[in-house]
Amino acid sequence: MNDRPKQPIASLDPREKKSARSDISDLELKSSQNHFAWSLDLADYDWKWGFGTSVFRNEWCKHILGKLKEFESKSWAIIANDSSGKTSGTRNHHVSVSKIDRSAQKRLRRIEMEDVDQLYSLRLTGKKRLFGVIHNYVLKVLWYDPNHEIFKSRKK
Repeated sequence: MNDRPKQPIASLDPREKKSARSDISDLELKSSQNHFAWSLDLADYDWKWGFGTSVFRNEWCKHILGKLKEFESKSWAIIANDSSGKTSGTRNHHVSVSKIDRSAQKRLRRIEMEDVDQLYSLRLTGKKRLFGVIHNYVLKVLWYDPNHEIFKSRKK
């Protein structure tokens, strides 16, 4: 019998690091003719703004999927230049991580995305937003914010 301890032949680390940086600026988006595309590659499933079971059951078909399908028919320029309100601010835009809710900042560190310095906010309705990272003109969706709490608006 062999008394040597068993050694693994190969090792795998099943924990993949969720990391992606926005590589497209708002200025580039505003002139881009690339069509909107999205992915759930970075989706956070285990948090209050994540895509847990209740979000998929209650919100996915009712609010989220239909809006994503609408966006798919548009170019990034149309989406990034969409404006409204008295100040004509853009509905869809990058948000500095330093300006988002503190618990969201902590969550980014916890899911090993501390290298991300900005998120993209995509308006679905008056309050509902999707947050993610844009990489190669693909919105990698991270969170669903039904009450506009991740990045609060500064209304007068």
